[in-house]
Amino acid sequence: MRKYFVALGISLLAVGMAACLALIAHPASAVETLSQPASPTNCGPGWAVEPSANSGTAGNILNGVSALSSTEVWAVGAYSNTSGVSQTLIERWDGSAWNIVPSPNVGTSDNLLQAVSARTSSDVWAVGFYRTSSASPYQTLTLHWDGTQWSQATSASPGSAENYLYGVVTISATDAWAVGYYSNSTNIYQTLTERWNGTQWNVVSSPNPFLRVAGLRGVTAIAPNDVWAVGASADLSLNYYTYTLHWTGTSWSEVSSPNNGDCLLAAVANVAANNVWAVGACNDGTRFVPLSERWNGSAWAIIPTPSFGTGDNALGGLAVVSATDIWAVGGYDTGTELLTLAIHWDGANWTQGKSANPGLTDNSLVAASTAAGDLWAVGSYGDTSQQTLTERYGTIPCITPTAVPTGTATTVPVATSTATSPAATSTSLPTSIATNTAIVTVAVTTTPVPPTATGTVIAATPTGTPNVATSTATSVQATATSTACAISFSDVPNDHTFYSFIRCLACRGIISGYSDGTFRPGNEITRSQIAKMVSNAANINDDPGEQIYEDVDPTSTFYVWINRLSRRGYIGGYPCGTIPEEPCNPPDNRPYFRSFANATRGQLAKIVSNAAGLGGTPTGIFYTDVPEEHPFYLWIMRLTNLGVMSGYPCGAENEPCDDANRPYFRPFANVTRGQASKIVANTFYPNCQTP
Repeated sequence: MRKYFVALGISLLAVGMAACLALIAHPASAVETLSQPASPTNCGPGWAVEPSANSGTAGNILNGVSALSSTEVWAVGAYSNTSGVSQTLIERWDGSAWNIVPSPNVGTSDNLLQAVSARTSSDVWAVGFYRTSSASPYQTLTLHWDGTQWSQATSASPGSAENYLYGVVTISATDAWAVGYYSNSTNIYQTLTERWNGTQWNVVSSPNPFLRVAGLRGVTAIAPNDVWAVGASADLSLNYYTYTLHWTGTSWSEVSSPNNGDCLLAAVANVAANNVWAVGACNDGTRFVPLSERWNGSAWAIIPTPSFGTGDNALGGLAVVSATDIWAVGGYDTGTELLTLAIHWDGANWTQGKSANPGLTDNSLVAASTAAGDLWAVGSYGDTSQQTLTERYGTIPCITPTAVPTGTATTVPVATSTATSPAATSTSLPTSIATNTAIVTVAVTTTPVPPTATGTVIAATPTGTPNVATSTATSVQATATSTACAISFSDVPNDHTFYSFIRCLACRGIISGYSDGTFRPGNEITRSQIAKMVSNAANINDDPGEQIYEDVDPTSTFYVWINRLSRRGYIGGYPCGTIPEEPCNPPDNRPYFRSFANATRGQLAKIVSNAAGLGGTPTGIFYTDVPEEHPFYLWIMRLTNLGVMSGYPCGAENEPCDDANRPYFRPFANVTRGQASKIVANTFYPNCQTP
């Protein structure tokens, strides 16, 4: 088996004695469904998440999108039901929200939708495939929206073994095309093109390369007599080639297209008859890199496309606004996680744009569409389960904390570190907590817990400082002046290490103390406390929505803040059934939040960095214990570069100095209330001034 499009979940499979092309994007198995979070990207022009719906308890994915207007956009895909069977998933954007629209399923086994094409509000086609039982072959699936409901239309399945549809385009009420591939008992895959004549779908003969298998993934129409379909072919030696077909009004013909190594085309879109684009990926010998090609009216040519990260890159969707405004979307592998990829063509070059990544490790976009300049991209993301992902291009608002009256300015020095704990320690919960994206804070406790130790903090300036892209905080410092803030805590005197930071947040109503007048800065902070602190500091006032976690119901003290951050993807939970104390409770099988678990430095770095919208792509090793493949590397380095967090000198017990004398970050050390206050204040209110 050869894997293609790792970030997009598409594979090329070798079956039997022949190389068979099977470009199947099945939803991943998962355990629970959360509402779609908002974008964690930094502010300015870019792709921001619009909350989308999920159905069932697992495996939610969107594979296709088609925009009619700013108030009508369709997205299709699949989800896994409680029996693990894939079912059709169709959602519609009404101008303010994504809503699931009921859609049919055939038989009792898998049904998956791969593409959608909307011509009018009463003429929308969605295509994919289904099987009637787990042992039966796949058949083509075509669904039609008539303005009132979705219904199945009979389509052809010429193959005796498998039949798949992956692309669709609607030209008129009596003219539409669907493309894919099929196989017979010999497992030799052949291109499949079907045409709608207003009454039924009919197979239209399409060519296949000599001594090669082939399949189609995308289709676009300039006119009834000018249609392009793209995909890939493979020879018996498992060499892969781009494959392009052109419909001239009477027949399909193969048109030569270039390759840089093993290549595949996944999507096609047009500006005009002499300006057609196709995107996909190529294996350059070491990894897969993005591929874009353009038809100029006489030939296809490869257009140089940048690649990102250290792993595979792939493009799976195209959205054309004009000849100088084209977007291609997909995903890329950093080596530790899969991130969404959105690149823009300005008429001369492809450049990377901002796109959101709400998932812990798996984020990808697989399709894009535009209508009247309204740009959309869809895909999926994953933390503890696979969720639908919808992103819309526009201006991402900056986080602006509410201004609070201030008096005499007091300059707060830039943080050199936030840790006072010794070497990294783990919690008593499973080790997965240490690498989860969820931010940890502690619910209110009655007994102060003093710091376990103190350490000399240094600004991390080892030799061989890596290349760290500048992080930009999206917060805005409050500058209003008024009556002096009178908030004080008996255990936080003026000369306390964290006095300025605690007072900065307390005077803004972001944090509070205990009924006995203490703040307890040495207490380790819990996940629920961090949720409240960061939500307030980032001025997130979203509707918390319905219950997400089994252990955080609407009566819970921190329900509002936990739900707000969770729905934006800034904090996450743990699947039910992971430990005996957290059983699954049907029918919802909600995950658990673990409100009283302590937060680690690494976890806190991620939630603060994401909530503040920090950007930049760091490279190189800055901390001995935070290599580039570390699960929290990206967020730790973003905060380090901003001066918000730092590390400890090497040489302590169990922390030997390396050849560059790099410091240690201690990403798994728990965070105290005082330390968290410093991190949050310096991130959202740099040089915080309190009266």
